Amino acid sequence: HPLIGRIKERVRETPWVAEGVVRAREEGHVISAEIFVVPRSPDDLPARVEALGEALRELDWRIQDVIVSPVTAIEGAPEGLGLEEGESGDGRR
Repeated sequence: HPLIGRIKERVRETPWVAEGVVRAREEGHVISAEIFVVPRSPDDLPARVEALGEALRELDWRIQDVIVSPVTAIEGAPEGLGLEEGESGDGRR
């Protein structure tokens, strides 16, 4: 879905995010997303996580349920979930 690509783009553009993975699902017209991010620094992390979640929900009314989880590393994520440019959000390039 194109909105998943927009979610990835917004996370990729977030300066404090070093690396991330987006796992999203369509449920009818609504999109739910879990975003795992490796922060560049722990400074003000709770506020940054809340702001990113709000920014993602503001992208489109269909993005309803967003969970942003900071992690120390991302390993073994299935192909297509990373933030690499050119990914459609559903594993296709």
